Amino acid sequence: MNPLLKYRTENNLTLVEVSAPLNVTPQCYSNWERGKRFPRRRHIAAIEMATGGAVHYQNLLAAFVPITLSKLSQLKEAATIPVIAKSVTTVAPSKR
Repeated sequence: MNPLLKYRTENNLTLVEVSAPLNVTPQCYSNWERGKRFPRRRHIAAIEMATGGAVHYQNLLAAFVPITLSKLSQLKEAATIPVIAKSVTTVAPSKR
């Protein structure tokens, strides 16, 4: 579970309550929770302060990396790369 979502649910906070001290919209915070966006550097420091250290940068990064890797693997599987066959002509070496 995303550490931002975990923190919010464990403390029974609404999106409005948790996003206000960070000076972001509830939509922005929701995007962080769902893994659609990663918080900017200035927000990461504010998140750590607002949560009293309960949500740390390394926890956020660990939560986002697997999501990114799984999305990449899905893209690779879904991508169809056309293969163009080229005919290769071999030339016998000339005799001197």
